[in-house]
This record gives sequence, C-alpha cells and structure tokens, in this order.
Amino acid sequence: MLLDDLLDSVQQDAAVREVLVGAYCTVVCSRTCGMAASLSDHHQPKHSHVRAAGRLHTKSARQLAEYVRSDNPLEASIGLAALNSLLEVNVSQAVEINAVDVLMEKGKGKNVALVGHFPFVPRLRPAVGQLWVLEIHPLEGDYPAEAAADLLPQADIVAITSSALIN
Repeated sequence: MLLDDLLDSVQQDAAVREVLVGAYCTVVCSRTCGMAASLSDHHQPKHSHVRAAGRLHTKSARQLAEYVRSDNPLEASIGLAALNSLLEVNVSQAVEINAVDVLMEKGKGKNVALVGHFPFVPRLRPAVGQLWVLEIHPLEGDYPAEAAADLLPQADIVAITSSALIN
C-alpha cells in the first residue's frame, strides 16, 4: 500500500536522461536525479536479469518507477531511484544534517527502533534509552526482521530508510 501511495503521489512523468547501476548505489536522472541503494538477492546469480537492460534510458521515469514493485531487488532498486527522481522536494525547507545526530538528540532516554544495521550503531547505542536494530541478516546485538511486529509498537522513535521498501 505504501508503494501504491508513493507511486500515486507522482504528479508528472519525465524523460529519463540516464540510468546508472553501481555496486552500492543506483541513480536515475529524469526531472531530478534520484538515488537508491543497489540491492541484490544473494540467493540468485550475481548478475540477475533486469528487464530492458541496456534500454532503461528509453523508458519514462514513471515506467521505471513501476519497477519498485519487482521481486527482483535490483529492479526494485532501479524503480526506487526512478521514483525518487520524480518526487517534489521543497529545497527551501531542506536542511543538511546527519541522521545519527537527529537520532541521538531525539532518542535520549527513549526506545528507538532502527530498521537496518548501520555503521553508526555503536555510537548510537549508548546515546539512546533502548536501541533495537532490526536486520535481515542480524549481527550480534541485532534482532531479526521478523521481530518488527513485536518491537515497533514499543518504540518511541522508528528510523527507516527507503531501502526497506526494496527489501
């Protein structure tokens, strides 16, 4: 449902100028440049088939955004980057701040759920009341993604990136 809402929020389509898929990031340039993490399924061959590979730039950004619904994580990465390239952003309200700084400030003495294990977790853990890290491939001290239904309702703050939409 969230993906449907995001796709429905796109008011205008745009021509795709460029699609770049790298080892870690995917970029689609249309109206603006949108970025997403390049995710792949570790259980499938390393070079998963992507529909229209080599011709992605001939599609509209809205057509590529539909890839966000794909079961193929790499296609979904392309779709999310395309969707991000179409979203309206009010630059006058944008501020440059690091997410860990926001979480440390807002999370003092609170229960914080973080979807995904990030390099800043050791720095964040002592700065908040309780930290629950939900991860598909949990590291020591993390919780498996399946624990989300139990932990998220207990959280005062939930931090999630758009990569979770791909997963």
